[in-house]
Amino acid sequence: MKVAIVVCAIVALAECLINIPLEKMKTARESLEEQGLWEEVRLKYPANPMAKFDQSLIADEQMTNDADLAYYGVISIGTPPQSFKVIFDSGSSNLWVPSIYCNSAACNNHKKFNPTSSSTFRQNGQSLSIQYGTGSMRGYLGYDTVTVGGIAVTNQIFGLSESEAPFMQYMRADGILGLAYPRLSASGATPVFDNMMREGLVNQDMFSVYLSKNSAQGSVVTFGGIDSNHYYGSITWIPLSNQLYWQIAMDSVTVNGQVVACNGGCQAIVDTGTSMIVGPQYDIANIASGVGANSQNGQYMANCNSISQMPDVVFHIHGQQFSIPASAYVRQSQYYGCRTGFSNGGNSLWILGDVFIRQYYSIFNRAQNMTMKVAIVVCAIVALAECLINIPLEKMKTARESLEEQGLWEEVRLKYPANPMAKFDQSLIADEQMTNDADLAYYGVISIGTPPQSFKVIFDSGSSNLWVPSIYCNSAACNNHKKFNPTSSSTFRQNGQSLSIQYGTGSMRGYLGYDTVTSDPNVITNLFSVCAVEQQHEHKQVGGIAVTNQIFGLSESEAPFMQYMRADGILGLAYPRLSASGATPVFDNMMREGLVNQDMFSVYLSKNSAQGSVVTFGGIDSNHYYGSITWIPLSNQLYWQITMDSVTVNGQVVACNGGCQAIVDTGTSLIVGPQYDIANIASGVGANSQNGQYMVNCNSISQMPDVVFHIHGQQFSIPASAYVRQSRYYGCRTGFSNGGNSLWILGDVFIRQYYSIFNRAQNMVGLALAS
Repeated sequence: MKVAIVVCAIVALAECLINIPLEKMKTARESLEEQGLWEEVRLKYPANPMAKFDQSLIADEQMTNDADLAYYGVISIGTPPQSFKVIFDSGSSNLWVPSIYCNSAACNNHKKFNPTSSSTFRQNGQSLSIQYGTGSMRGYLGYDTVTVGGIAVTNQIFGLSESEAPFMQYMRADGILGLAYPRLSASGATPVFDNMMREGLVNQDMFSVYLSKNSAQGSVVTFGGIDSNHYYGSITWIPLSNQLYWQIAMDSVTVNGQVVACNGGCQAIVDTGTSMIVGPQYDIANIASGVGANSQNGQYMANCNSISQMPDVVFHIHGQQFSIPASAYVRQSQYYGCRTGFSNGGNSLWILGDVFIRQYYSIFNRAQNMTMKVAIVVCAIVALAECLINIPLEKMKTARESLEEQGLWEEVRLKYPANPMAKFDQSLIADEQMTNDADLAYYGVISIGTPPQSFKVIFDSGSSNLWVPSIYCNSAACNNHKKFNPTSSSTFRQNGQSLSIQYGTGSMRGYLGYDTVTSDPNVITNLFSVCAVEQQHEHKQVGGIAVTNQIFGLSESEAPFMQYMRADGILGLAYPRLSASGATPVFDNMMREGLVNQDMFSVYLSKNSAQGSVVTFGGIDSNHYYGSITWIPLSNQLYWQITMDSVTVNGQVVACNGGCQAIVDTGTSLIVGPQYDIANIASGVGANSQNGQYMVNCNSISQMPDVVFHIHGQQFSIPASAYVRQSRYYGCRTGFSNGGNSLWILGDVFIRQYYSIFNRAQNMVGLALAS
C-alpha cells in the first residue's frame, strides 16, 4: 500500500482496531485571545462546564460551551460522503452536525450537511434540542450512512441543526459525536457506538482515547480495543457507579500528601468533551491554594517562572494514585500568562477532562461497564487485548559500525565478502541459505523453553526457519552469543533431524528440537530487562504469545562471520516451502493454533531512533503509517516476492526496464539488484563505486534526487535522506548493493520508508508510507 498524504484521511486497522486520528487545533480561547476578543466573549457567554451533566434536563440533552476544546476527528455522512469535524464526546450521546437549513452565525462558518445531496438520507420527523449554558441547538433527526475511520454504520440516526447557540461560531468543530450511554441520548436516538456494537463492526465492545500532549498530530480515538502503542504499564479497571455517563467513584485528591479535595469520596465523570478538570468551588480553591495558584477573573493563575517547583495533584481512584504534574495542569498563553487546568463546577460532581486524559490513556469498556486508566510504570509493557501482538524491535549498532569503530572493517569485509543473494538461491532450498549482512540493525527478543531462555533474533521475511545457538556449539560465533541449553528446559523434546543453513562464506549446522517459543514481552532495551515478573503470566501480552511444541534449530557450528552479528539467531517469516528440513515456521503455527486475529504480520522500522520499531502479528497498526494502502499480489509464494515495473531517477528509467521480480525482505539491510541496474542508479544519483560500495559526497545529499520504485501502478519514492548513510570513519555510502542476478531485494532501506504488511490470507504484500 502506497500513501497519498491526505490531511483528513482516516485509515482503519483492518478488522481489528478502528483508529480515528484526532487533530489538535487552536482552541476558541486561543483564537479569540489572538484577536483581543477573549474577555468580551468570555463575559458575554460564560461557560458552565456542569451544564451537560444536569440530570434534571436529560430529556433535552445538555452541552457546555467549552472554549478550550482542542481535539477533533473527521467523519463523513451520506452518499456521496460529506465530511465534518466532530468532537468525540464521552459526556454526551447524540451525533449532530449543522444542516443547510441553519442560518445562525454558528452555522455559517461551519460545514453544513445537505440531505438533498445524499441518496441514502431518510427523514425521521422528530425534533432534537440540546441546551447550552447560554442558548441551545435545535433541529431535527434523520437517518443516513455515517462513516467513522473507514467503518460504515448504515441507517444511523443523527441530528441536523436548524439553529445553534451563538458561542458555537467560535468553535473549530462542526458538530458532536456522543459516546456516552443510550439513556442519555436526546429524543431516544441510538448512539453511533451502540450501532457499531449491535452490528458487530467492532472487535470488542470498547473504545479508547489517546490525546497528544503538545503535538497537533498523534491523538486518536480507537474503536474496538486498546492500542498498546499509546501507554505504558498496567491497567487499572474502575467499575462505573452510574451507567449514564462514564461515571466512577473517586476516593480523594491530595497535594503534597495532604487531602485537599474529595474528602471522604466523591463522584467523577471521565469526559473527552470537557477540556479541564472540574470540581466543586471549595475543592478547586483548595487545590489552587495547595499548588500556589491565585483566582483571577474566574480562573486560577500561576507564576510562569514557578511551574517546575509546583507540586503534583494526585487523584486517588479505586485504590490507585493518578498524579498530574504541573507541566500537565498548567497552560501558558502569550496573552494572559499561565493558568491552571482546574475549574469550578458548582456542585458535588467532578469532571476529569482533557487535562487528565492527556496524562492517562483512557479506555471505555461497555462489555464490562468499566473505564480504565493507565498507571505510568516505566518498565512494564501491557497487552493489546486479543487483537494485535506487538514485538518491539531494538535498533542496535550494526556489525559494520562496530568493526569500523575498531578499525577492523576492511579486514573483515575482505575476509568474509557478503553475497546478499545467497539466501535466494532456489537451487539450494533444501539447505536454506542465509547471507552475512553486516548492516542488519533490528532485533527482537523471544524466549524458548521452560523456564524461558531469552534470545535476540532477526525477524526475517526472507527465510523460514527458527534457530538459535546451542550449548553444544563452540564456534567463535557461538561463544559471544547466548546459547540454548535443552537440558535446562522441562518442555524440550528431541527431533533427531539435522539442519543446515548455508552462508556465502560458511554454514550453520545443527539439529532440530521442539519447545515452547514465546515472543518476550519484557525485554525492549537493556533498560527494560528488569520489568515486573507478574506481567509474564497474563494471557496475551504485547508479544507474550506462547507457541507450544514449536520446531526450531539448535546450532552446533556457525559460520565465522556470525561472531560479529548482534543477533543470536533468526526467526524466519517466509513460506513453509522454503524451510530447511521441512520445519514448520513459527507464524504458520500461530495461524494454525488461532493465536493471531488475522493471518498477517506487519513491520515498522524506525528511521533513526533505537526504539519504536516493531513487528506486529495478527493485523495492521495504523499508528505506523499515513494514507492509503497499496496491496500487491505475490508472484511467488515461496518468498514475499512481487513484480516491480521499473525504477526511475528524475523521471528516467534507470533499472528494471520492462519489469522484474523483487523480494520484500526484513532480513536484508540494503536495496539489492543486478550489477548493471545498480550501477545505473548510482550514476543517476551521482554516486561512485569504491571497494564494492557506492559512495557520495556528504555535502551533496540534500541535492540528490529521489529513487522511485514503480510497483503495481504506484510510485514508491526513496529520498536521498533514506538511501544514504553516513559513517564517521568511511564517509557517505548509498544503501544500494550489487546482487549478481535478475532478482531484486527490497530490504531495510526500503522498509524504513514504507510500512510493510505481509498478508498470508490473501498472499499479498501491503505498502504504506511509514510514519
